[in-house]
Amino acid sequence: MDTFCTTPFRRLALTALTLGALACTGSASERTPPACLETAPVDDCVLEGTRVTLRTVDELEHTCKAMCSRARALTFSLDTTVSLQGFTGLSTIDTSLRFVGNAELTHVDALTGLRHVGNIEIVNNPVLQHLPNFPHLNRLLGLRIDRTPLLSDLHAFSELREVSRPDDPRAAERGITLANLQRLEDLQGLTHLERAATLSLHANPNLRSLKGPENLHALHALHLHANPKLHTLGGLDALQRLDTLTISGSPELRRCEVDALLSRLASAPQVVELKDLSNAPCS
Repeated sequence: MDTFCTTPFRRLALTALTLGALACTGSASERTPPACLETAPVDDCVLEGTRVTLRTVDELEHTCKAMCSRARALTFSLDTTVSLQGFTGLSTIDTSLRFVGNAELTHVDALTGLRHVGNIEIVNNPVLQHLPNFPHLNRLLGLRIDRTPLLSDLHAFSELREVSRPDDPRAAERGITLANLQRLEDLQGLTHLERAATLSLHANPNLRSLKGPENLHALHALHLHANPKLHTLGGLDALQRLDTLTISGSPELRRCEVDALLSRLASAPQVVELKDLSNAPCS
């Protein structure tokens, strides 16, 4: 499907957008095209198309030369790119920003001007270690990070205050999902998070605590499954509302600590499902 950028004065065809390589050093296929670093966006245009996917360096350069401050949806699926830079003039992505299947991407230092995004997905990036700080991004509908084994923290999202809302009619399918993150040990970085629809943590083999979102006071659902080293719920001390709690596959987590969390809530959850917890005392 062709995509295009529209303004009152022009319509620019951008066919099958794709993104390719971006390190400051190395071959051309590993480098961010100068157009992505230097071209100012056209404020009154929208990069249109239901699926804008960037894979090759040529298509990346073509896109950046016609850059707009707004996009409907944007996916980075790079083949030989090591480091991504630029896109600082892009401020709004209506539906989704996705980093999916970037085989060689290790660092992202782009998109720091984003102010409004619907959903962010970071999935199947085997060597990705670094994400930029998004200093203006304080609300999302959804955040999903999965199968990105070298990512060790969530500091990129330190300004997030809300990821959907507990009373959202679609709360069960929105919120935060963190799965298959081998280096994730806690939730450090989510310092300002106050509310979210769902917080789902699945198959994180080295997750030890939930330390990080000390200001989180409202959740629709908390799902903790197959996190074998999780031993404490410390970090959720401010939580007052929780409608659904499910836990399994965390044999080091003590049942008495879960009971303490439940006792602090303003009202009891509607659903509580607990499996494989430790019966060791808390004192």
